[in-house]
Amino acid sequence: MVNSLIENSQPELRHNSEQEVDLLPSAQVAANALVVRQGGQIEVVMRKKGYFGIGCLNMKTSMNFGTLFRTAQVFGADFIFLIGCRFKQQASDTMKSWKHIPTFVYKDFADFNEHRPYDCKLIGIELIETATPLKEFKHPKQACYLLGAEDNGLTKEAMQNCQEIIYLPGENSLNVSVAGSIVLYDRLSKL
Repeated sequence: MVNSLIENSQPELRHNSEQEVDLLPSAQVAANALVVRQGGQIEVVMRKKGYFGIGCLNMKTSMNFGTLFRTAQVFGADFIFLIGCRFKQQASDTMKSWKHIPTFVYKDFADFNEHRPYDCKLIGIELIETATPLKEFKHPKQACYLLGAEDNGLTKEAMQNCQEIIYLPGENSLNVSVAGSIVLYDRLSKL
């Protein structure tokens, strides 16, 4: 379903939206696709900005991951995951993101790290002194964003395996789903 653009032309590129999907009733348009209009014709083109996923380690409150997963779907995440807890439907995930985005569940961090996508940087989100401020962070094309539990944050093992650790402004930690949503918005606005 990936089509190439006609050479030497200036197509109009638009991010996938419901309005544009309606123009393609028989096509399955992925969240990471662009709809290209060129001279009355419409093509679906996969974006060239890599892929990303977001998930949580040992999450304590089930409402938080429902909210985070819904936000991940809206912002075009390619996958979502949970480590150390079971996934189940949540009232806060009104879009039922788990039906539209691959959702992975890992028994522990070692299981997750063993199955992490190849060449995909693990980016921890944690309020520590050595972390990079989000406003200065350059998001990699392939990224796996990891949030910790509401009460304990990321484990030492998880932080040691992160290629980057970023933090959001403020002296206190934010709600997990809020922090994850801010990071996803920052990625979307910078790439």
